[in-house]
Amino acid sequence: MFFDICGVRELLANLWARQAALQCCFNQESIDLLIPVYMGSISEHDKFNPTMLSGIVVQVKYKVKADTTVEQDVQPLGVARDLHAPLPYLAFVMELTESQHQSTGKKVKATAWLPTNVPFSTLVRDWTSAVDAHRLYKAQPNSNKVEANKMRAKVEEKRKLKDGYQRYSISARGASDVYGLLAGEKLKAALATLLQVTMPSPSDHSLELQHMRPLERLGKGSGHTDWMQSFVETPDQMDTSD
Repeated sequence: MFFDICGVRELLANLWARQAALQCCFNQESIDLLIPVYMGSISEHDKFNPTMLSGIVVQVKYKVKADTTVEQDVQPLGVARDLHAPLPYLAFVMELTESQHQSTGKKVKATAWLPTNVPFSTLVRDWTSAVDAHRLYKAQPNSNKVEANKMRAKVEEKRKLKDGYQRYSISARGASDVYGLLAGEKLKAALATLLQVTMPSPSDHSLELQHMRPLERLGKGSGHTDWMQSFVETPDQMDTSD
């Protein structure tokens, strides 16, 4: 779902204009839902400014055992992040488990971002450098798997630092007997059918079908996004950070 920053802003702007959220494909590791958030003025005298769009990224986990690292694994995919002044975003994690958070003794935990002296641009640069180093090392004929794994771990470490910048998170746990219905025989077949009909289509499907399944795939060459409008930014709204 993540492409260039202008494309991300266009996606958020179109979702915001339609008062819509985006449901991602099933079994995504990063996020399940994207909800646009506008942080600019909504006065009738002010123009809509796409650079003031951020988002809420949502991840849902249906596991018996709680995932203690899931908050750091949530990535701000689909949220445009200015290189020098990124807007805050909210990571919302829902775990369908009855366990409580050890740090709070409750099923809901809210974590605020702690300001740091390291600029966001530096964190992005460090992550990019780690990614490039890992890729170049793996391309070497004499690369060592152990060393490659260490470099991959460093990539993840840098990625978490980058994604954690200006991130506020809410982690909610809790379930009731209603979720136990998913194990019923009648709902098993219905759920399997739902997953089947909502899975992405083959890449060579017709243009007519692409128009019938908006946002199934994002990108400039995709017919799934032909309906989206371009929101023009005025000179004082343009982002020149990149």
